[in-house]
Amino acid sequence: MEEFTGSNSICLVKCRNEINFANFKKNRQFRKSIGNSFQNMAKREVYRKSWWHHLAIFPVLMFLLLWNRTLRIEISEEHRKRFQEVSHPCLFIFWHNRLFGMGAINNRLRKKYPLATLVSASRDGAWFEAVLKQYGCRVIRGSSNYRGAQSLKELIRAIREGYDIAITPDGSRGPVYEAKPGFMMLAKRCNCPVFLMSFDALSCWRLKSWDRFIIPKPFSKLVVRAQIILPDQLPESETKESVSQISAQLKDLQQQH
Repeated sequence: MEEFTGSNSICLVKCRNEINFANFKKNRQFRKSIGNSFQNMAKREVYRKSWWHHLAIFPVLMFLLLWNRTLRIEISEEHRKRFQEVSHPCLFIFWHNRLFGMGAINNRLRKKYPLATLVSASRDGAWFEAVLKQYGCRVIRGSSNYRGAQSLKELIRAIREGYDIAITPDGSRGPVYEAKPGFMMLAKRCNCPVFLMSFDALSCWRLKSWDRFIIPKPFSKLVVRAQIILPDQLPESETKESVSQISAQLKDLQQQH
């Protein structure tokens, strides 16, 4: 092993200073990036539409309301009984691409309870909020990425006030037909049943979106299927396997993918 002479010691100290300066510079850049992230989070807000936006889309809403009334709902007696069996607020789970037809289904099969739903805090979510409020739906803004804890508290409060809750487990950005575990956490916290819902539109348009959004054509038929998961039937933990299992059950309710 080579001994350190005086010149070697000077070189060693010099190297250490260079390393320390590099680490300091690296840490300063890291702290700066963290600071920018917190600033961006602070700047984020829940986007909402002004009163004149609501006024401007009113004719569109009337058109959509008439459109929904033309849809024909077909549901077997077995599945209809499942709607009637649940006498207290529950959690409705359906895929994001079935969103358009669910308003008509809920209005005809589940009139007793008011409905609340989770909508993202983005600009697109602001338009959804404007539309859903006109349908008498209570809108809670947030997602897993923003206002997650706050929106969960608001959903729990809505259930305790007697609202059914509608959630698309693969929304709002997908991947399609891949559920996230948030709905299971909500159901277990509130001890409420989970109502899996789906439909097949016999005549529809499919958008070129990430989920191939389904728009049933006017006067078309929606074949509705449902399944209830009672609180004591929910998995004990929100593992990837348990969420995949419920996702598979929800996919089994549909023939249209």
